[in-house]
Amino acid sequence: MEELELTNKRVLKIWWSIWWRNILLLLVVLIASSASAFLLSVVITFLLSQLGVGKDSSAIIVNFISLPLGALIGVFFGCFAVKLALVKKSFGDFRIALVPVNNELAK
Repeated sequence: MEELELTNKRVLKIWWSIWWRNILLLLVVLIASSASAFLLSVVITFLLSQLGVGKDSSAIIVNFISLPLGALIGVFFGCFAVKLALVKKSFGDFRIALVPVNNELAK
């Protein structure tokens, strides 16, 4: 199998393909998750207030829950964007494929 040189033009094509999909998915996820995040924070704050937890402590707990959850969702959709950008996608004169490494050649 022939390997192509990794030129700046080819790198830019790959980067652009990943970047615009990532931004588009990010916008969709932000819009879709903003309402659910608001409702989740309201429910958690209400439950904590029923337990006698103060407003300041409730805000800290809500942030402690929502920030890692948002980061995990971002990582998931970022990986999904990369998969969308690379799977069976033609970049003009090349495409990216996962090819197993021949163990005898690697030695």
